[in-house]
Amino acid sequence: MNAGPDPAIAHYATAMQAIDSLRTMLLQRDDAPALALLETAREHIEQGFWLAHLRVLSNVREIAATPYCRRIPLTPSQGRNLDLLRRGMHEAQCSLEPDGLSAPWNALFLARQRFSAGMARTCFETGYLIRFFQLLQEARHGVSHWSLGERCIKPVRHPPRHPA
Repeated sequence: MNAGPDPAIAHYATAMQAIDSLRTMLLQRDDAPALALLETAREHIEQGFWLAHLRVLSNVREIAATPYCRRIPLTPSQGRNLDLLRRGMHEAQCSLEPDGLSAPWNALFLARQRFSAGMARTCFETGYLIRFFQLLQEARHGVSHWSLGERCIKPVRHPPRHPA
């Protein structure tokens, strides 16, 4: 049961469309320094949005339900390590980007090595798997901002609108 489109996702999609339009204009002007700056800004907007968006999805007691995934209660030790859990969720989100440098399982394998064995690594891995599962469920059910591509789950990027 979906209450309608997420306003944050709508703002994010509009911002990405504006960036795509700017990219088109800068490509026509052959402005390499401005294009590089625009790509840096785009990356920071994407990372900032998903970090902020994922904070809404989790608190010390549970991972909030999404339209196609039930709420997931957290253990007390996971609640005490919520930042690590969120980092894992964010890593999963990033690993599914179509321009990701490696497959999601490789991203998990490499990222988990940044944490020592024990609760830190376990919470990171748990967050990664929870978010991966949520995104898989959304893609499976056709949520508009995710799609099952040929080889990966990917965000749907709407082409920029050009005035007639």
